[in-house]
Amino acid sequence: EASSWITIIWNHKNGQSFFPIFEKRNRSWFAWIFILGNEEEAARWESSIKIRDAGNKSQLQFCGPVFPIDMKGTEVMEKMKCLALSDKQVDMMKSEEGIQDEEMERGFNSKIIITYDVKLIKE
Repeated sequence: EASSWITIIWNHKNGQSFFPIFEKRNRSWFAWIFILGNEEEAARWESSIKIRDAGNKSQLQFCGPVFPIDMKGTEVMEKMKCLALSDKQVDMMKSEEGIQDEEMERGFNSKIIITYDVKLIKE
């Protein structure tokens, strides 16, 4: 069982394009960031990914690499250089607050809040 979401195509102010990913594989969830670039370009950046509950009482954070767009997601997950969560951790962070009727009709009955950020590594 695998599901992937590119949450947004993010065009950074310096002109780079990033692709925040949130993927479920079996009973685990993974989050990381791809860059539209090669391995050399990806190595110039670091990522910060946070997941928090709606009440802002609990938070999990991962800081690590950004990956080139041509790397396979399975390779990212195998290296464990990304935010990794169990189903239980995701359930603990889910909220039903603020879900619109139209979202409920489309099968969305909860949400989690994930914040993705990147910064250029100082040379």
